[in-house]
Amino acid sequence: MLEERVQRINRVAAARTFTVLPVVEGLYDMGNLSAVCRSADALGYGAVHCVKKVDGKYKQSTRTAGGSDKWLDVKFWDTTGQCLAAMKAAGYQIITTHMSKGSISIQEVDWARPTAVILGNEKFGVSQEAVEAADACAIIPMTGMVESFNISVASSLILYEAQRQRQQRLGSHTDLPPEQQLILKAVMLSRAVKQSRTVLSELLNRPPPSWQAGTIKELERKSAQYEAAVAARSLWSASDSG
Repeated sequence: MLEERVQRINRVAAARTFTVLPVVEGLYDMGNLSAVCRSADALGYGAVHCVKKVDGKYKQSTRTAGGSDKWLDVKFWDTTGQCLAAMKAAGYQIITTHMSKGSISIQEVDWARPTAVILGNEKFGVSQEAVEAADACAIIPMTGMVESFNISVASSLILYEAQRQRQQRLGSHTDLPPEQQLILKAVMLSRAVKQSRTVLSELLNRPPPSWQAGTIKELERKSAQYEAAVAARSLWSASDSG
């Protein structure tokens, strides 16, 4: 891999966040899902989740994600209930893009909090199940004659507002600790190299080079010490309870 590519992956991983999660629900057009992925990647988001259509039939599109889906954690859910239950269990507030009497503007949403934003399908919007489970419904303020944005445009506006607010309030859009950035870089590097599984398997099966012998020996010593300490604590706990 060229050094320029490595440095770009380093910069992208350092700018990622998983605190705000776009979720698309029951889209008809796969081109719209691709557009959401492209906007999410470009604006520094690490994942896009999708609730599948009930009938599993989708309109195919010539539009592509521009390769952005390769760099994202894209997860599919069978039902809205499963998805939202998992989001709530993970500590996300649920925001649906839906106009109702109590709707707030996207500027009023606290994007500094872990937030899953639900984007509805092209014909009917978000489901009633999503509306009822939401902590709040949010809209994009509009002043023209049209009543709604295309989902690809709406997702871009919402994700941009979340990024802007987080930078203003938190001083940074990204919030991954160094350890998670390192893991993300490893994943992205593996996706950037063709046949990376084969390459990694080959490297792991090779004997370590001589210059690493000292490091490996020290790691083995520390591992043995750790296992001995764990065993000692287990014996102490057993004797103490007896």
